[in-house]
Amino acid sequence: MVRQVPVKDGATIKVPEDLAAELLEQDGISEFRPMDKHTMKNSVLIRRDPPRDHQGDKGLFQAAMEYVYVLSKENKR
Repeated sequence: MVRQVPVKDGATIKVPEDLAAELLEQDGISEFRPMDKHTMKNSVLIRRDPPRDHQGDKGLFQAAMEYVYVLSKENKR
């Protein structure tokens, strides 16, 4: 399962804990809190204005796909 979820005003990705911490220090990136409730572990919400600026986040999306792929392999054991 690849976790790149488009939301009303951004995209959320699941990344390794150290990368999540690093990203949370950047403008336009916050913790992902579905329905404004609990924080999803290692998931960040990326907001870009204009949305086409997400083009610059391709490396983050790739890192998220690789991370979730590894997690899925670990869960199959």
